[in-house]
Amino acid sequence: VAGYRKKLQKDEQNQSDKKEKVKIYNLNKRKSGMDKIEIEKSNGEYIVKNKKIERMVAMTDLNNEEALDYLKHRLKKMGIADRLKKMGIEEGSTVVIGELVFSLIE
Repeated sequence: VAGYRKKLQKDEQNQSDKKEKVKIYNLNKRKSGMDKIEIEKSNGEYIVKNKKIERMVAMTDLNNEEALDYLKHRLKKMGIADRLKKMGIEEGSTVVIGELVFSLIE
């Protein structure tokens, strides 16, 4: 019985040691890649250049209505239209982001 108790106490000690070993990570706020948006005007269209936004568009199935709605929601949440308007693009202008072509409307 004494040998069993020692093993049981040792197992409990190992378990408590495992519970106490907690890693804490401090995440530095990274820039979202949204700081720099380049716009190129070509043939009356505004071509938006930003790696994060272009990646979002590239990963979206542009033939799927639900996927387009989700992309539209994300772009709206990120305030892309507002930023483009502040940069001088007028409402109704044609905007190109990767394979996505749309008119800038509110």
